[in-house]
Amino acid sequence: MHCKRRKRAHQPRTTLLPSRRLLPADLLSPNERFELASIGIEKGKPFHRGADQKAQLTNAVRLASAIARANTFAPNDPARLIYPDRRWEWLFIGGSASWDSQG
Repeated sequence: MHCKRRKRAHQPRTTLLPSRRLLPADLLSPNERFELASIGIEKGKPFHRGADQKAQLTNAVRLASAIARANTFAPNDPARLIYPDRRWEWLFIGGSASWDSQG
């Protein structure tokens, strides 16, 4: 016996969306905005960088990429393990999708 599915009108999934619209300023903490401003990146202002700063930022991007790969494929945080005698790891350390070990 086959079950026939009833066709339903498309209903938007509003439960997955935040209750208010996030603005770009909301995406960065004040500390992160300060760090960006310290290298000349500020809202509403053009970002002018010299050749030496461009080289430093390019090098920083390469280093950050290598660190991210190392942390992904060879993590050393003991909280990642579900069982100490196995290699099963938690998907989200701290039980949170914020990637913060403090939860």
